[in-house]
Parts: sequence; C-alpha cells; structure tokens
Amino acid sequence: LEVWDKVISEFPTEQKAIFKSIKDCIADKAAFKRHGYRLGSTDLVRMSPLLRSLSDPAVEALADQFVSMVIRPGTELVSKGKRERALYVLLAGNVYIEEGKRRVDY
Repeated sequence: LEVWDKVISEFPTEQKAIFKSIKDCIADKAAFKRHGYRLGSTDLVRMSPLLRSLSDPAVEALADQFVSMVIRPGTELVSKGKRERALYVLLAGNVYIEEGKRRVDY
C-alpha cells in the first residue's frame, strides 16, 4: 500500500487513468486465463453465438470497437425506456432481467 500511496501522491491528476489502466490489464489477463484469448481478439468476438457467423472483415471491425469492462456484481447495465448505443457481450458471470417483482436469470 505504501507504494500505491506514493504513486497516487506523485500523480494526483492521473488517478482515474491509472485505475483504468489497471482494470484494463486485469480484464485482459482474466480473459486470457479463462478463455485463452486476449481482449480485442477476433477469437474472443467469435465466442458469442450471435456474432460467430459474421464474416472475417466484420468480426475484425467489431473487435476494434469493443471496450473491455469489469463490472461489479449488482451493477445495472441497462434500464427500461433508456436508449442505449451499446452491445454487451458477457464473457463470464451471470445477468438477469428484472421487471417489477418478476426476475429472469440468464
């Protein structure tokens, strides 16, 4: 912790960027450890049943656009009625849809 405190104290305005770099590195290592592919890999894109039938150029274009995210359990990704301009591809974990008292797990 002492080293971490020193880094943050020397670069206080860079704290957000430092955290993002660490999260990206951890996400990449986790993807490689779990699936054998690096983030941004076309093989990782092809893991999705929805995307695996796309042409190689389409998959390559998509892989360049993907942004890795590590999401904490319980984080709301989308909300009913809110327009999103994103496609979430889940590599690990579970998601559920909740409407009122009804919940459907995936």
